[in-house]
Amino acid sequence: MIRAPFTHTHPAQTRGFSLIEVLVSLSIFTVVVTISVGILMVLVAAHAKAQNTQAVMTNLSFALDSITREIRTGSDYFCGSHDTIPISGETSQNCPDGGLALSFSEGGESLTEGMGSRRIGLRLNNGAIERRLGSTGSWTPVTSPEVEITNLYFYVNGVTRQDSNSPLVIIYVDGVAGVEDGSESTFHVQATVVQQLLDI
Repeated sequence: MIRAPFTHTHPAQTRGFSLIEVLVSLSIFTVVVTISVGILMVLVAAHAKAQNTQAVMTNLSFALDSITREIRTGSDYFCGSHDTIPISGETSQNCPDGGLALSFSEGGESLTEGMGSRRIGLRLNNGAIERRLGSTGSWTPVTSPEVEITNLYFYVNGVTRQDSNSPLVIIYVDGVAGVEDGSESTFHVQATVVQQLLDI
C-alpha cells in the first residue's frame, strides 16, 4: 500500500500582516492625526481671536455708552475742530455739517469737580477717542489700544433755547478692532443722543 506524502497546511486565519501593510497603515494614521491636530489648532486660534474681538467690542461699547450718557445729561453742545471747542462757559453752537470735536457742559459735577469748569471735550487723536474734563484737565483716551478709531464725527442741531426742537447730537464712529492680535474687523457705529434736560 502506497501512502500519499504528508502535507501540512496552515489555515488562512493565522496569516499575519506583512511589513508593507504595517507601514502603509502607520502612514495613513500619521496623515490623519496630523490633519486632525492642524484643524484643532486652527479652531483654537479662531476661537481665541473671536474672544479677543468680542472683548474689544465690549470695551468700545462701554466707552460709547459712557460718552452718550454724559452727553444726554449735559447741555450747551458745541462742535467744531479741536482748536475751536470752548473749555469753559455755556457757549453752544449748531453743527449741521459735522465737526471733529465736541464740547458740552456736564449735567452735574461728578466728573468735572475741581477741574476749573464743567465743560467736557471729546475728540479723535492717534486712533483713540479722547476726553478732557474741565479747563485744567488733560486729554485722556477712553477707548482701548486694541481699537483703532479711524473717523469720529459729531453733528449737533437744535441748541437754540426755547425753539421747537430738543438739542440732538449724532455721533459717527468708524474703526478697526483687533489690531494688536491680527484679527482685524472693521466697524461703523452711529449713536443718536437727545438732551435729557428741558429745552427752556
